[in-house]
Parts: sequence; structure tokens; C-alpha cells
Amino acid sequence: MVLGMLAWSVGNAHAQIVERLPRLAYVYPAGGQQGTTIDVLVGGQFIQGCNQVHVNASGVTAKIVEKYRPLRLFSLEKEQRDEMHRRLVTLVQLRWEEMHKQGLVDGRIPWTWALRAPTPALDDEKPVELPKHPLLVDWEKKSLRELIYLRESLTTYQRRQQNQQLDESIRLELTIAKDTQPGIYEIRMVGSQGLTNPLLFVVGMLPETSEIENNDPGEELPIPADKPLALPLTINGQIMAGDVDRIRFQAVVGQQLVVQVQARTLIPFLADAVPGWVQPVLAIYDPQGREIGFADDHQYHPDPLLRFKVPATGIYELEIRDALYRGREDFVYRMSIGELPIITAIHPLGGRADELLTVTMDGWNLLHGTTKCTLLLTGNFT
Repeated sequence: MVLGMLAWSVGNAHAQIVERLPRLAYVYPAGGQQGTTIDVLVGGQFIQGCNQVHVNASGVTAKIVEKYRPLRLFSLEKEQRDEMHRRLVTLVQLRWEEMHKQGLVDGRIPWTWALRAPTPALDDEKPVELPKHPLLVDWEKKSLRELIYLRESLTTYQRRQQNQQLDESIRLELTIAKDTQPGIYEIRMVGSQGLTNPLLFVVGMLPETSEIENNDPGEELPIPADKPLALPLTINGQIMAGDVDRIRFQAVVGQQLVVQVQARTLIPFLADAVPGWVQPVLAIYDPQGREIGFADDHQYHPDPLLRFKVPATGIYELEIRDALYRGREDFVYRMSIGELPIITAIHPLGGRADELLTVTMDGWNLLHGTTKCTLLLTGNFT
């Protein structure tokens, strides 16, 4: 009986340890350009005790900047909610006035954006300390479009179903050396409870940016649209529930553009999603708003790849969403667009070991169109 109780207690303790192992759910952005320093947010569960970051890429260093616990707006003090409201309204009004002076907007600010702010605290009162959360980082530097999206996010945040697997987050600073080899690497964190699972992190060669919400089609804001992006470029984004991201870019007639998405590549499986993965869908629209291209996969790869020859110079729009309009923080994607080289055909498909083989490759944006190269297949292929 004693042995049985001892075995039960040991097993129970082991189960508790296993249950509380730190686990990463997403990293955003899921990559960066060579020779840059970027802010990265990792989310997961039981990661508050993590104090080190490991990236298996030579030339990539990381340090922890801030740790964030789950934000429960309904559990905040009234003074904190009022202070968040007051700051947000003040910043929205300030940004509108700045744009009005520049002649970018006409008339008065829409009343729905300028709801009366709570009375600010008196000078002799103790300043209200706001909770630490990724949504509230550097909000004094946000544009009017970003502030409007922040207000909407805070409104819906308290109504959404909480997901403990995504609740905790840590902000990192990653420095990528110029000579870091481009490719896909693993990022992990480690703490007193052990080592986390790995997540994929991409080191790229193209300039990078992150999508700026609110950029859904049909969201008509009385402010100028953002300037179209210059190519080539890699765009990082997150698809939230019901989210449809639109990105504007400038294209020139005759360009052979390739759009490549990485989503399932980054996170192949989501245990509590139905189905258990993100299903990215990609479309492109011409300056008149007509759809001229669509892709939801590429050959046997679930991530879409789209090729199109630009018919006329102008501003085009890329659209990316989940096929079922699902979304949350771990629906992360990277989308590269430009005159990127891609192989569409290769002949022959194989050869004999330890013999020279001349291979012909066709594709888009290859150095000399149809390309030939000579290979020596060496090694044990049995």
C-alpha cells in the first residue's frame, strides 16, 4: 500500500511538472532581414519564468525586453479604464489636428472617434499606472489609423474568449548580423521549468515591414490611404478573427511579380483549431478593383504562391485571409512580393549517381531565362 501511494504521488508530481512546461504558441514577426534589429513578440503559456532566448542561427542574438501577463479589462480598476480612455481620445484628437493642419483631412473629427474623455486626474493626485500589455506599447507614436484600430481592439478584447495557450507574451529584441545566412531557423526560450518547444524564424534578404491595421476592405475611414509600398518587400502579418488584410503596392507594366506566402510553413499544426491549421487564401486586385489573380496553394504546398505579369502601371492591392475567416494571434504569416526568381520546370528529373548531369530549368525572373547547369550527383542514394 505504501509503495502504491508513493508511486501515485510521484506520478502525480510528474504530471504537474509536465503540465506546467513552458510552451510557445507563436512568434511575431516570424522573421527579419539581414543586418537589422527588430522587436519580436512571442506568445504562449507558462513562459513568465523564461529568462533566456536561443536561436540556432549564427549571427542572431536576442534579449528579453518585457514580459506581459494576461490582460483582463474587466478586472482593471475604474481609474485605469478611465485613464486608458482619456489617453486614447486625446491622442486621436491630436492626430486628427495634425492631419488637418497638413490638409490631409477636412472638417471636424467624426463624433464616434471623439467621445468625451473622462476628467483627467488633478496634479496633486497619484498618476494612474496602466497595465503592461503589447497593445499599449508606444501608443503615443501610433498613427491615427493605428489608434482607431487600438480602440476597436480594446473594445473587442474584453468580449473575446480567452485562450490560455496564447495569454502570456514576452517582447524580445533580435539583432540579425549582415552575414547571417538566409534561411529558416528555430527559436526557443528556457527557464526554470525547462526548454520550450521550437518555433520557426526566417532570416530574409528583402526589406521588411508589418501590416498596419485597420486595412480590411470596406473599412472606409475618412483619412487618406497609406502610401503604396515599394517592391521588393516582405510583409509580416497576423490574421485575426474575421480579418481580411489588404496591402497596397506600386507596380510597373511588364513586371513579372511573384507573391509567396509562408503560414503553414511557419506553424504547420494548431492543436485547438478546427481544422488544425491556418488556411491562407491570396488574391490580387488591379487599380480598378477587379480581381486578376487568386491562389490558395502551390502544387503540393499548402501555402499559396501567385505569379502575374503586370498589365498596366498603377497601384494594386494584395488580399490575404483565412479560407474560413478564422483567426487569432498564432495565425502568423510572411508574404514576399517582387520580381523574385522561381523555378517552374526542370528536366531531367534525376540522373545516375557519381555522373555529370546537365539540367535545364525554366521559370520566372531567372538570370538568363531558361537556365542550364551541370551537376555532379554524389553520395549514397540507396
